[in-house]
Amino acid sequence: MMSTFLKSFLSLTVFLFLHASAKKGHYTRDHCNKTLDINNMEVSSPEANPRNKDRPVTCWYRFIPFDPKQVIYIRFKKFKVGALENGTYCAGGYVRLIDRGLGTDGPDFSRPDEAGDFCGEIEHNKVFISENNHVTMLFHVDSFDHNSYFLLEWKPEHQKNFHKRFGPRPEFYPQRRGQPVDETYCEKVFANCRDETCYVQSPGYPEVYLRNLRCRYHITSVTPFARLRLQGEYINIDGQRCEDIIMCPTRPISTDCPFDYLRIYDGRTENARMIGTFCGMGRFPHDIVGSSSHLLVEFVSSYAGPLLNTGFHFTVDSVRHGSLEMPGKNLDPPSCNWVFSSQDVEKAKESEGFFFGLSHWYPPDTKCSYLIKGRPNEIVRLYFPNLRIKTPSAPIMKTGEDCVEFLTIFDSTEPEPSKILKMFCDTYSKPLENHDFVSSGNALLVQFESLIGSYESPSIELWAHFDFFQDLHYGEPVPHTLCDEVFADNGRPTGEFASPPNTLVYKRGEDFGCTYKFVADGRRHKRVKIVLDMVSFGRSETPCFDCETDRRDKLILWDPSSTMKSQRICLCENLEKPLVFFSVGHKVFINFQVDHRNALVNYFKRSTPVFKGNFSFIHGPECGPTNYLSRPEGRLEYPQVEGQPFDWHKKEVLCVWEIQVTRGRNLWLYFKEIKLTTQDCMVEAIFIYLEDWNPWMIFCQNLTNIEVPIIPSERLKSGYIRVIFSAPLGSSPSFKLFWTELYPHNMAETQKLVQDDSCSFVCPGSQGCIPSELVCNGFVNCPGNFSSILMDESSELCITGGLFAVSWWIFVVAGSGALIVIICSITIALVVVRKCK
Repeated sequence: MMSTFLKSFLSLTVFLFLHASAKKGHYTRDHCNKTLDINNMEVSSPEANPRNKDRPVTCWYRFIPFDPKQVIYIRFKKFKVGALENGTYCAGGYVRLIDRGLGTDGPDFSRPDEAGDFCGEIEHNKVFISENNHVTMLFHVDSFDHNSYFLLEWKPEHQKNFHKRFGPRPEFYPQRRGQPVDETYCEKVFANCRDETCYVQSPGYPEVYLRNLRCRYHITSVTPFARLRLQGEYINIDGQRCEDIIMCPTRPISTDCPFDYLRIYDGRTENARMIGTFCGMGRFPHDIVGSSSHLLVEFVSSYAGPLLNTGFHFTVDSVRHGSLEMPGKNLDPPSCNWVFSSQDVEKAKESEGFFFGLSHWYPPDTKCSYLIKGRPNEIVRLYFPNLRIKTPSAPIMKTGEDCVEFLTIFDSTEPEPSKILKMFCDTYSKPLENHDFVSSGNALLVQFESLIGSYESPSIELWAHFDFFQDLHYGEPVPHTLCDEVFADNGRPTGEFASPPNTLVYKRGEDFGCTYKFVADGRRHKRVKIVLDMVSFGRSETPCFDCETDRRDKLILWDPSSTMKSQRICLCENLEKPLVFFSVGHKVFINFQVDHRNALVNYFKRSTPVFKGNFSFIHGPECGPTNYLSRPEGRLEYPQVEGQPFDWHKKEVLCVWEIQVTRGRNLWLYFKEIKLTTQDCMVEAIFIYLEDWNPWMIFCQNLTNIEVPIIPSERLKSGYIRVIFSAPLGSSPSFKLFWTELYPHNMAETQKLVQDDSCSFVCPGSQGCIPSELVCNGFVNCPGNFSSILMDESSELCITGGLFAVSWWIFVVAGSGALIVIICSITIALVVVRKCK
């Protein structure tokens, strides 16, 4: 009886203990198919007993928090259910978790797409954190025994307790984890992503994710290019199939993903180009940058899998470098074949254009071209304010070879090997920043080529600037010179010239000069007229004291055939009025010398030239010789054509003559006749210049025997006078000009001159004297009244006969002298005879 009492007492004690334990909520093992609403509750699988052993067992459990704003935290302490076969099927049993919100219909376990299955065995605790406030778990075993079990602990938690999932201060960023798409579990929209505002995560992060997921994340960054900040982030997407590292070695991060994977598309939908597919476990090696503001990220987990993998987390921002709108045209988006023109730059109202290299992902065998094309009379300058060359860091395809990405600059519109200006390679090349690459024509082609592709950006990062410069040449460029030109008389009678329109020459960093050579046809007596309309030098550190020797910008004009000082002009200050220069021979040289110390500031990209002018090849064969050397008298006749007749009336006429005068002598001019067609001083006239470019006298009427006032030697300091004649097209003018050098009559040396025959004949009116050779030589050489008997060519003075003109007084004097000699000879003879007798 005592034993019966003890047994009853012990049974009652055990019952009360178990009942008390159940009431405290510490342990529940004999319940199945129930809703759990008690905090800090541990739940386990049913106990194997004769009623369920080796039979199918299915139990469900509902976890509901007190506060609908809470989520469900479930920690699996023990788990051994079924076995994973072929990575896709749970054989023998599974645990299925369904993450739903309150107010939704209960789970439909018959639908295969409702949720996937966990199976296998764990060695360490594994945690699942719900996305919603209601979780249902289904436990199923085909043949139940003590080898199929689970033990878990669950509790409701507030979101703010999960800092890794929601980040700090989640109440200020309610959309940090994206805006859920209605009637989906894990499809979300991330809008206007920038630094730390978008958290893209696998469901359940930072703990295990569910099975049979297909999550889509629609990502838009504030500015291009959208970047997934994956570098350095730890991911575990199908990194393990079991916890036994010998039986199931971890999968490193890879693109070979047969089961779970993260797939990224370069655009809004799955129709966009796929950037890559990733899975494995470890630190992600690089970021991923899209080619626009939009990316689609897809996360897929297989229907069955282990209760092990914890998914991913990354943020989103944008790569601002290279996202500016470039002033050109992309020929075939989303390719990278660009064309830039000078018109594009002008339309953008900029002085320079620019472009960036790729700043986003690109597939292997990518080729990008940037064609910079100017107008036919332009050249292109290209330089890199920023050029970085490094080893490829995020290759899509690994080759193990060197120089798998390269940048080539061609001096052409096509990638011709013979036109390569420079090639950069990812392995060997050093960057050349702010180095000018200048085209020989109107185009440059920059081509980037990659054999390996990149998830992030090229190994050659570039920021290029380009601009256009005038490639005008007023003359014929001289080969192998910087800016020398030749202006030849080859059918172009007139033209313009100016300082080099290509202002790149002012960036040389050293002094330089440009020589312009104007060459007329000397065989036809042609000469060169230069008119400098403007000269506008920039600031100089050296004052202009001695133009020829001072180190500063200067312009030198000279006639290489002349030694006269007047035929060499040096300018180192700005012109106040146009300067006119005539050659004596058939050439004029202009040398523009530049002091580099201020050239870049003064002239680079200057819109106006430093100097500008025009030239003319004048004085054709109808004008005759250009220069008359000093002599006692001379004659100029127009027209004067050598050889075959010349149709001067079929073109405009401009003749320029220099008549040199012996120093110290006056000059007398007279026109025997002037015949002009228009008699209009504006278009047809004879101009006489002395010391400056103000005409001393102008003749534009038909005249005969016109004397010009004597020009005193004081007005002839230059040593010559200049006679210019212009006539319009279609005219047939003619004139004859004569001149005589006169000795001033009151000179101190007049008596000496008379004695040596330099001034043996004094012109009437004491206007000067001339040598005897000019008397009665057939041309009037004394100014005054031509009919006077005292003139050098008066009929009373001269006798004209045969080929020579002889003065009658010469015969008188000679005869008288001869008679005296004869008389003296006879007298002397008579005296001698008488003495002898």
